Amino acid sequence: MFKIYQTTKEWDKAIQLAETSSANYNNTSDIHPRLSHFHCELAQKELDQDKQSSALKHLQKSVKIDESAVRPWLLLAQHAASHEEYDEANQYLAEVARRDKTYISEAVINMLAIAQKTDSWQQLEVFLNTYWQPCSSSILAKTHLIEKKHGQSQATEFLVEQLRKHPTMKGFKTLMDLYISLEAEQLSTSSLTMMTSLVEKQIAMRPKYRCQNCGFSGRKLYWLCPSCKQWGVVTPIKGLDGE
Repeated sequence: MFKIYQTTKEWDKAIQLAETSSANYNNTSDIHPRLSHFHCELAQKELDQDKQSSALKHLQKSVKIDESAVRPWLLLAQHAASHEEYDEANQYLAEVARRDKTYISEAVINMLAIAQKTDSWQQLEVFLNTYWQPCSSSILAKTHLIEKKHGQSQATEFLVEQLRKHPTMKGFKTLMDLYISLEAEQLSTSSLTMMTSLVEKQIAMRPKYRCQNCGFSGRKLYWLCPSCKQWGVVTPIKGLDGE
């Protein structure tokens, strides 16, 4: 029945079924993560309809049901940021790292956007120092942080050092942007601009996420894999083309 309700997106019925199953069976290790996602689906639907109070209640339930879930915290952060409650949004994003470091890149991307919008970098710096992980998003966020505090030259040195250890396409693209800013000779600048454009196109074509269960890949983070219909198995891709 779960698959039917997931296909028809009848999340209320899916929640009722999951709650009944949870009450009748001792082993809830599979049911609780599903139930948490069902509440997130309803929350997202209600946020889209500007039913904020009801949406927040579903997100609170999602958090309580599955302590390891990261999705409700990302949605809470998204809601807070949309209302310019940036300190609160950053606190929610920190909860993502506490629960599952696999999704740190999702938290860092949002924290960097907040820092750039507010020109306040302290919370991002504390987050990176506390939950440092040498993924593409963390490295690029720290590069921006160093550039803001110490200038482009030090930021470039840091990024070059990191790319030697952890090469990624996004990292190379950012490095070329920094070189363009530093470069005085016009011909070299034109060449770097062309290279940046080519790398950017390559990044845009590559998938960002992959299902750990069936191998499905895409550019969107699906919490329910479109291929194998499992919850919470699609994660950011690591390595040269990803994080």
